[in-house]
Amino acid sequence: MSLRMFNVLVLGVASTACSQQPHAPADQIPATVSIGASASVDGFEPGKQRRNVSLDGFRITTSPISVRQYGQCISASACTAPSIHDGPCASTPSVGVALEGATFGVDDALPVTCVPPSQARAYCGWIGGALPTQSQWLLAARGGTPQRFPWGSHVPNCDQHPGAGACGAGLDNYRIGQHAKGAAPGGMQDVLLTRGELVATSSDPLRSPIEIIGPAFRIGPRSSSRHETSFFRV
Repeated sequence: MSLRMFNVLVLGVASTACSQQPHAPADQIPATVSIGASASVDGFEPGKQRRNVSLDGFRITTSPISVRQYGQCISASACTAPSIHDGPCASTPSVGVALEGATFGVDDALPVTCVPPSQARAYCGWIGGALPTQSQWLLAARGGTPQRFPWGSHVPNCDQHPGAGACGAGLDNYRIGQHAKGAAPGGMQDVLLTRGELVATSSDPLRSPIEIIGPAFRIGPRSSSRHETSFFRV
């Protein structure tokens, strides 16, 4: 079970060019930003591994999928409710450098967490999207050049990320859409409000999900605890 945004996944859906027609009503499809075709450098700062890639243009959700948005999919009988009874998902939400715990049923404006890859893919299919690859997510989250945060490499302030320091301990600081000054160059917002965002590998986007682990960019294996607190995008 995962706390990923799907940024538990926290559901933050990242979507590529749609391979299927959406079933969701138009007014329930999340807002997206357009990322143009680009040469990009895969890699992380800090870190020395680099790989040059060339990506076609795609659209990705501006913010991670929220509790409200995932609830709309449940109401349409296209998604099932996330488990909030196992592991880290059995805990009530708490905050520190990142949002922890299960958010479903707590606050509609929070990113949805505790959604495993199978449920994230069901949501993606409902809105006509797909999980982004690691390369797509990196390009959208920080531009074509490795840098520590979406806005650059300087230490964040409270206008950029709620986990920057003395920003207040309330869950309301982690609601989606409150930190536009922390947006990536292409317009993607709310990057890594939780400790991970779910992405798919380019070789097998349906079967090999991995996580981008925060608060700075780095790759980590999908452990059970990280899975519980991350979210996703499409």
